Amino acid sequence: MAKGKKDHEHRRYYVDKDGKRRGDTYYDIRVSTLGALAIMIADICLLAVFTYFGNVFLAVASIGIVTFVGVLALADYVSIAPSVSTGEMRSAITASIMVVYMVFAAFAFSGAAFASTALASTVIQNFTYVVGIVVIFYFGSKAVLQYHANNGQEANK
Repeated sequence: MAKGKKDHEHRRYYVDKDGKRRGDTYYDIRVSTLGALAIMIADICLLAVFTYFGNVFLAVASIGIVTFVGVLALADYVSIAPSVSTGEMRSAITASIMVVYMVFAAFAFSGAAFASTALASTVIQNFTYVVGIVVIFYFGSKAVLQYHANNGQEANK
């Protein structure tokens, strides 16, 4: 295998009547489900270990890193593309920011010791803005890409 090339021997696909490679949807669903469960179990274990030792901020940061790397690896594993695409990176960033926000908000509203400080309320307020912006750009960029793909098809007709 050449350097920089991705080995797709693990990937199940079929060739349709036009000669294009298509992914096996059932296989993709199984791999995605098992990968998501593995990421979730790893996040829960990190959360339990670090909160047991009293370091909530390290728990939240490690959950963000594990989620980002896990989603990126899972998306890259399932894709047929030879390298990591911008869509896979966008999905990994969005997933990690959303998971970190949900965990941090759960800690803040659970009555934890740091939740009553002014710093915690400021961080949650500003992080809410960041999550809103990330979600808007995630779906907005998908809409722009789809619009340009459709216009390119219409121009070629």
